[in-house]
Amino acid sequence: MAAQKSSRSTRKRASSSSDEAFSKAIASLDKAVRALHRGEHEKAVEMLKALEQAFPEERELNDRARSYMAVCEKAIAGAKRPKTFEETLNQGVILHNAGDVGQALKFYSKALDLEPKNGNVHYYIAAAHALDGDAPSSAKHLELAIQADRTNLILAKSDRDFDAIRSDEAIIGLFSTSDIA
Repeated sequence: MAAQKSSRSTRKRASSSSDEAFSKAIASLDKAVRALHRGEHEKAVEMLKALEQAFPEERELNDRARSYMAVCEKAIAGAKRPKTFEETLNQGVILHNAGDVGQALKFYSKALDLEPKNGNVHYYIAAAHALDGDAPSSAKHLELAIQADRTNLILAKSDRDFDAIRSDEAIIGLFSTSDIA
């Protein structure tokens, strides 16, 4: 009988401490959600990650926290969306240098929409296509880049991004010509 009583009081204490932990977890989630509503997305993400680490046993709460984190991360990404031509082009260059040529091309395309005759944009597009092994697209944009600024020819001749397509006839033609209109 004494063992049963001891077991019941232990369960009561465990239940009481889990109720207390759950209350703390709810309070943490509430603070994070308030930060989210104030537009403090980075702070909310930090708080939600801390909640997950502090209360790993609270699965449902952590599922909800991950949902809020996704909302925050989407808002953060949207806030960092480039607004000007320069920001758009720079974002493309950052992605290009990080090796994400597909995403870089998307930003270059947006930059090209903003300034269709910009030689730098054509040069970056040519280099990205070269990395992808797309010699015809690269040659097309490289020719436009060189037409906009002859310096682009000099740059392209030593740019390692073009290494994979240097043997392509169109590229050889561009690199060997000195009279591009």
